[in-house]
Amino acid sequence: MALEVKPWEADTDLVMVWNKIKEYKQDGLVWGENHKLEPIAFGVKKLVMTCVLDDDKVLTLTLTQP
Repeated sequence: MALEVKPWEADTDLVMVWNKIKEYKQDGLVWGENHKLEPIAFGVKKLVMTCVLDDDKVLTLTLTQP
C-alpha cells in the first residue's frame, strides 16, 4: 500500500514526519524501507511511503485517521 502525506505548509519537515511514522509499530504492519519527497506545487512537497498490511490484523482506517 502506498500512502501520501501532504503538508499544510512548504516548510514542514517531512523527513522528521517519516521518522515519527516509522516508529509506529503494530502486529501485521511492516513499513517500507524508503520514502520519497515528491514536488506538488509552489515549493510544497509530499511524502510518499509504502507499507505492507495483514488485513486480518490491521485496518487501513487505523493508519489514515488523524
